[in-house]
Amino acid sequence: MKENTKTIGKFTIDSKTLLTELNLMKLVSEKNSTIPILSYVLFTIDGCEARITATDLDLTIHSGLTATDSTYKGAFCLHLHSLAES
Repeated sequence: MKENTKTIGKFTIDSKTLLTELNLMKLVSEKNSTIPILSYVLFTIDGCEARITATDLDLTIHSGLTATDSTYKGAFCLHLHSLAES
């Protein structure tokens, strides 16, 4: 681990379920948006409850998922298309 790196928690989400939900999020998220943040999906984790959100400012999709082995509480954004294609 790098000297300036800090682990703030972890969580696990079933990859098949996550991929299914991310593919739905692609319906509103443009790969090369003129507003870069709209290409990202918001993850909100609170214990075993996980929520992912994507928007194009006209339409928003929320999806609830179950997180296991979770020690994380917070939110972060990841590039949707990079995540869904990996």
